[in-house]
Amino acid sequence: MRFVDLVFVVAAAATLSVSSVSATVTAVDYQLVEAMYQKGQRHYSAGEYAAAATQLKQVVKLVPQVVEAHHALIYAEMQAGNMKGVMKAVKTGLKLHPENGQMNALFCRNAGQVLSNHLDYAKIKLPHYSEIIPFCYKAAEMLPDDPNAQADLAFVLKTTMRYKEAVVAYDSWLERFGELNHADFIITKTNKARALMRDGQFDAAHQVLLEILDDPEGRTSSNMQAASMNRAIGYPMDPLAWEYKQESLEMTVSEFTMTGGKGSPLCNPGGKWRLAYNYSEEAVAHPDRVQVTHLNPDTVYQSYGTPTDPKFVGFELPRYPKVYHEKSMFLVHLSDTYMSGHPGVLHSDCTLYTGSHHVNIDLQIFPGTDKHMEIVEINEPAVSIIQHQMSNYYHWVSEVLPKLLLLNDHILSKPGNEHVKIVIAAPAASSSVIRDTFNMPEFKHLKGRFIEYDDPGRKRYHFKKGLWIVDWIHPKVDLHGTWDKSVWGVYWPPRGAYDRVRKFWWDALKARNMFPAEGSEPENIVYVSRKGAVRGFPNEDILLDYLRDRFGTRFVVHTGKEDAMQQVRKFVDAKVVVGNHGAGLSGFLATTGNSRLVMVPADPHIDFCFGHMVAAVGGKHVVITEIPGANYFGTFGPITKKQMIIIGDAIQAALDEVDAETAVLHDEL
Repeated sequence: MRFVDLVFVVAAAATLSVSSVSATVTAVDYQLVEAMYQKGQRHYSAGEYAAAATQLKQVVKLVPQVVEAHHALIYAEMQAGNMKGVMKAVKTGLKLHPENGQMNALFCRNAGQVLSNHLDYAKIKLPHYSEIIPFCYKAAEMLPDDPNAQADLAFVLKTTMRYKEAVVAYDSWLERFGELNHADFIITKTNKARALMRDGQFDAAHQVLLEILDDPEGRTSSNMQAASMNRAIGYPMDPLAWEYKQESLEMTVSEFTMTGGKGSPLCNPGGKWRLAYNYSEEAVAHPDRVQVTHLNPDTVYQSYGTPTDPKFVGFELPRYPKVYHEKSMFLVHLSDTYMSGHPGVLHSDCTLYTGSHHVNIDLQIFPGTDKHMEIVEINEPAVSIIQHQMSNYYHWVSEVLPKLLLLNDHILSKPGNEHVKIVIAAPAASSSVIRDTFNMPEFKHLKGRFIEYDDPGRKRYHFKKGLWIVDWIHPKVDLHGTWDKSVWGVYWPPRGAYDRVRKFWWDALKARNMFPAEGSEPENIVYVSRKGAVRGFPNEDILLDYLRDRFGTRFVVHTGKEDAMQQVRKFVDAKVVVGNHGAGLSGFLATTGNSRLVMVPADPHIDFCFGHMVAAVGGKHVVITEIPGANYFGTFGPITKKQMIIIGDAIQAALDEVDAETAVLHDEL
């Protein structure tokens, strides 16, 4: 956008009259405004947007009645990337010019950006979204011929989870502006599909996405990703989700151009990037680059689980996995490699390693070019524990913690390896559970050995002294049909990973005299709260009161606010763990006896991670399908008294079953 396109008309300031504004501008003011404008124009043309904004702030101060001055300042702040300055300028301009359509549109657009990137803009305070949306409708109404105003309205509606309204807004855009620009038509249609998907209208979203993918301009990697996501969250164990994701991934990697510069081991100029799905195969083909040690050769491919678990209260969920086989676990050493992107994607020698996440590896912010990249040289050997959503409790317990423990067993705690560093994502370092874990005396030898991995979209970390990881292989041969082509199954770890975490937790509790006495049986009912979160009951407090009245002091609520080991201790005492599908159910891993998980599933229920966890530790679970769930992005409806009784009865049945089985075991002894 050129500065002169900002519609700021300085000449108007020289001819303002009392009839048009609240005050006149003197000749001196005009000369000052003109000089500031010209200086701002030069800065803007030179790409010095912050300096341009500084000048325009003074212009706005001198002629606040000129709405175009506010527009100019807002655009300069936008180009400077100063969202705080943008919102301040927008609010000021909107207060002075509430009936200006462009001002309403600018507020809507930028508020939408803040809402959709709340982690990046956490310090920017906005009104509640219910107060923002009217400005968006007003802008679209006042600017009926502006496709951006209509698109911004739809975007804000989608961002604030008013999906049905968003679909209507996208349809309006497609009808009125769909023939103006085919690329914008494809983008808007894709956004409509995403709104349908988030509203749980998966069939409708799939049809729209099929139309997009049939268009030569629409069959892009990002649209294939959208199609995969819709199938993944809308259809249990769906092979189409895998196929779309694999095509999207291969399309993305084929477009990579990064080389790292002359002499870099990243990729020789002209080299074609490829995917490596299996570290053990890479070790055979390229032993100078990749070396592996098989950590579980004695247990790999052993089966676990039972065909009779779970029990359903209500209808049986389709395609519910029940029996699994053990995956291979490897200690992997990469002699010289790079890391970039959100989940710490490893790549070198024109090869991108997918690791255990296989086709479902996240490349959304992975930098596929050398442009604007900073190379961070790491001059010591290191290990990495970076994973997808590692601050999420499920991913921490299931993927990060077992890999940390195994890396500690084999590398970090070994004499002579005190110089080996640990790579951890910078945001994860502030997570309370992760911080509590590293503060445990069991990890005191790791103090001062961390490398914080940050800005993954603009930095490429070069481990020229080597990098170790622990990973497992998504199997090509699937004995039971539960792993193969499951985009969710890639997040389910081997049983051996859970065994290692369980042993660590129990040993840590014993060292602190917090483990139950030998011979004692767990008695508590631990309810995992999802108050205020997705897939939670909006009136959860009423349910908790009912369950407390019914089960008394043995009923305990888990909120996740305790320190790491206090949380574990709570679940060690659990005879029954109860809750809606969500990360907090991972605490079931700490249970010690013949415990039960009672779960209210999502609808559709597509991620069977907790069923797998229960099978891996030899437990059993109950799935209450009689209570309507919520989709991946949704919230459960208010729970009724009848549904509370259903949950209470399921808990009581689980308690009775555990007691009966425990009595039989005691008789046999």
